[in-house]
Amino acid sequence: MLQSIDRTPVHFAAWAFDRASPILCSGGIFPEIGFDGVLLHRMGEVEAVADFVALSVVNTPVGGLVIFTWVDPSPSASRLIDSLVAVPDAAKPNAIARFVFEFFENVYLEPAWWEALPNDTRSIVKIRARAAADVRSGRPEYVLEDDGITLLTASIASYHCA
Repeated sequence: MLQSIDRTPVHFAAWAFDRASPILCSGGIFPEIGFDGVLLHRMGEVEAVADFVALSVVNTPVGGLVIFTWVDPSPSASRLIDSLVAVPDAAKPNAIARFVFEFFENVYLEPAWWEALPNDTRSIVKIRARAAADVRSGRPEYVLEDDGITLLTASIASYHCA
């Protein structure tokens, strides 16, 4: 694929925030659970082919930017993105934050943002972050459901996909 310069199987979904994100991240995972709680892949199933999705959460001069990329065929990655698209825009920034803390280790937090969080919220974030570091433990299907905790106050400014 890369040698032939055929990029048609490479897909992306990108959401721009209306302000900078205090949470930045870069990494890749094998999607296990969709934002709707549907099991996509059970880690440890050696007979199943795991799909891969990459995520970057960066800041630009006009606000935060969340970019998912994957290569088709990748049914689990496509299903993950479809489940995020279905999340109402007002809930997307916090859904993405839950996803970042639950599945990624390479996360940067703005210190002032972290210090301003209530102690109980910091405790919940720490629990999610520990889960990201423990690939041996299975996650319950409800792990990405809205838990009522506001981590990001950003709004979705735009969405693009290909």
